[in-house]
Amino acid sequence: MASIRQTPEAKFTILSPQDGAGDTDHDIDPLNTAQVKRMAARPQKFRAPEFKYVYSDTDTEPAELEEWFAYADNLLLVESRDEFIKSSDGSFRQMPEAKQQRYIISQISFIEINNERDIALLRLFYIATGTFAESASDEDLLDLIRQNTNLLWKLHTIDAIYECIQHLLEEFYATLPEDVEHLQNCKKGLFLALTVLYFMVQTRQEEEFADELASLNPSIVPYFLKQVSCFRLYMPDDLPWRNILLLTWKLILRVFGNSQDLLKAKAYAREKSGLPLETKKGTITATPLDYQAFRQGIRSRYPGYKPPNDVLPKEFPYMTNSAASSSSTLAEFAVDPLPGSSVHIATPAPSPPPSPPPVAKSKKSTFQTDQSFPFLYPQDVDIPVSIREAEEIFAQRTRTSLWIVQLWAEREEFMKQERGWIEAGDPLSGNDEQVDPANSFSKRLARVESAYKDTLQYLQAVVVTLLKMVLSTVSPESAGAFARRQQFLNGESEMHAYPEANINSELENARETELTLKAITGILYLLLKWFKTSHILKSEFLAQLLYDSNALPLILQLFNTKEIEQFVLQIPEVPKLKFFAVCRALAKGEDLPDRERATTRLEESGNEKTVDEILQQDEISVFSHRNFFISINILKIMQKICKNKAHRNLMIVQLKASNSLRKMLRISQFEARLYALKIIKGQVPYCGRKWRHMNMRVITAIYLYCRQELRDSWLAGVDIDADIEDSYPREVALRALIQFYNTRRYPEAAAALGYQNTEDDFFAKELETLMIDEHSNGEVI
Repeated sequence: MASIRQTPEAKFTILSPQDGAGDTDHDIDPLNTAQVKRMAARPQKFRAPEFKYVYSDTDTEPAELEEWFAYADNLLLVESRDEFIKSSDGSFRQMPEAKQQRYIISQISFIEINNERDIALLRLFYIATGTFAESASDEDLLDLIRQNTNLLWKLHTIDAIYECIQHLLEEFYATLPEDVEHLQNCKKGLFLALTVLYFMVQTRQEEEFADELASLNPSIVPYFLKQVSCFRLYMPDDLPWRNILLLTWKLILRVFGNSQDLLKAKAYAREKSGLPLETKKGTITATPLDYQAFRQGIRSRYPGYKPPNDVLPKEFPYMTNSAASSSSTLAEFAVDPLPGSSVHIATPAPSPPPSPPPVAKSKKSTFQTDQSFPFLYPQDVDIPVSIREAEEIFAQRTRTSLWIVQLWAEREEFMKQERGWIEAGDPLSGNDEQVDPANSFSKRLARVESAYKDTLQYLQAVVVTLLKMVLSTVSPESAGAFARRQQFLNGESEMHAYPEANINSELENARETELTLKAITGILYLLLKWFKTSHILKSEFLAQLLYDSNALPLILQLFNTKEIEQFVLQIPEVPKLKFFAVCRALAKGEDLPDRERATTRLEESGNEKTVDEILQQDEISVFSHRNFFISINILKIMQKICKNKAHRNLMIVQLKASNSLRKMLRISQFEARLYALKIIKGQVPYCGRKWRHMNMRVITAIYLYCRQELRDSWLAGVDIDADIEDSYPREVALRALIQFYNTRRYPEAAAALGYQNTEDDFFAKELETLMIDEHSNGEVI
């Protein structure tokens, strides 16, 4: 038998009995404190490097401006500069402000004339881009862009540009495909007009600017979403649809608000509903539904126990019922019936059986009572201190979400209509609040309400169009191009293996794809968040459309086709062809850089490290902000679709989503890891013991990263079989409630979707059921 002995030369030495080792108990020296510290200080196994990325609504302002242009659009910069020089007496920057205003007003008047429209748009395009030929540096150019866009805004250029965009789109759709020249002119004019509007939206942060955008007729956000829906069946190559997507995303961000505005609007909505402020994120809380389920459990065991005063809001008149209070998720909450009365069965404790025969020994369980029955005898049973403490903790940590109040009120209306107490034409019960013109958050919520009402009938087409664009990025052709780029970035293929033109072409295509994904994920995530702030069922309707359009399998396919470490490290940019670099060159009098000879970002930086070598670093500061933004947005959208919905979680469990999501855990970035763990957390109850045994590190990470609740049974699961059996009815009930909400509040849009309100009179329903013809004198057909 070999033994282990610690020696100065090595950490441990294997000794055999032939080496003179005696009793093995004396051969093993205990480790002292210093040795334990040295062992703890040893280098650990490979650890994922920390990415210094902080999630935000957008990238930096210069980066957002540069992403607007494709490399082929740089020719328009030269053309606009030359056209402005022809039409002006000198430098626009050196003009007096009054002369600058007269010049802009004259160009706005030319937009309405078809023959002068393209030239006027070129001149306004040059002004909006900062009259770059007169700039001295990148910072100076950015200041010029802000000054010029502010001047354009004060002169009400938005109205003329918005009307011009509408006319150009109408001309484009009315033009025959054979008229290629006119289509190209429409595309050029549309890009120029969209650029002027985009630069104004990107650089103006004033609340008055958002108010002016929201006051346009027709409403600008629904209009651009409708234009996106037009690409559902056919996406013309002659239309700058990528720019339309980017502008739509920025318009939603500017008209509705950013993440800080969303938090303040949510606090305003809670205050209007009579709810207290949100608790801190680090506080472990419980929902009112969980709290009432806990109280019912105590009272069923101890009927003589008098719990403290109810902390639930007055909006929950039936919440004391055990059936309604047992719901802990949105889908369960929607399907539970209206309550009845709870009755305790007073069954006395069974008497001990007669004295057993001396031969057989009685089982201990024979003398025990059924633990499921309450303690009715005696009445003065002392309540354990632990239960009283748990009651106090639950009462102090109960947090009422805004969605609970909204969903409960809608559920009440739905039940009343189903019972015939109200009709579909009855006025809504006090949910239409007046807009406070002095409160910016009241106006923002009113804009969201108006946008949802206007886009409801074609919201499904918007979702299908956006998902089709995402699908085009995971096609075999794009996957093959991605693999070739990764081989080049990894150093597995030499630069001379591909022609320079092909490499740059692939980089441009990769850049276009990333910008498209960035705009799509930004649009969907903003709509989900703002719809939820307005009303929970708005967000649930959009999530339902995404789920029905197979968004979840598409997201998983997107993760499977990309190596996430390489995806966040690749930066498909050509620095010499970026907007600010081109403007610097033109300001110095240089020619436009040649697209085919421009070097890639990897070549110019001189970075010869492969992806594997970069991942060996402790911290990584050079990465793709755009790809991180895309990945985190996709995870957030997926989590919004699946959160607290057993039916949808079961579907992604069957698709083995955890294997795809675990790729995100290899990246040490907070938001990416957090939302991946949140999605996995929803799947854990439906995974077997073998999966849990093999993924204990993932389960530990969930406890470390995700917010816990007082009643958190996601790991053990209460009744998984019943949960699986009821998952589909709950999904159906939630959809019925969504349909009721849309049909009752937006009857015109619901009718356009094919939903119709049937007659809600009780007797009419009974006659229809019995199939009695009113003209047949009571004879049953």
